[in-house]
Amino acid sequence: MTVAVIGLLALGDRRLRATLSWGPGSVLVELSVVEQRYRAVLAVLAGESVTDVAAQLGVSRQTLHKWLTRYRDDGLAGLMDRPRRPLSSPWQSPPEVVEDSLAVIEFVGERLS
Repeated sequence: MTVAVIGLLALGDRRLRATLSWGPGSVLVELSVVEQRYRAVLAVLAGESVTDVAAQLGVSRQTLHKWLTRYRDDGLAGLMDRPRRPLSSPWQSPPEVVEDSLAVIEFVGERLS
């Protein structure tokens, strides 16, 4: 069975609308992002080409390869969305500097009032 994505739903838990087949008898189902990625990974592991599966989902081959790597390394948990925030920010000011800067801004604001 091939699942093709036909559009995104604007739901809080990020679910995809997918159809189980094309044509008059097609059935719409909602799949979570993780379920959709898992089905894509399973399709590739079952022998479908990465290019074909990526085209069906509307994602790049590179994205599908990333999902395959994450699934191999972390299992199903690897297919979950990851935070985009960097682990560190080397150019971020130290907390003491931020506190001192805010104190100066507050002082200048009081003087101008």
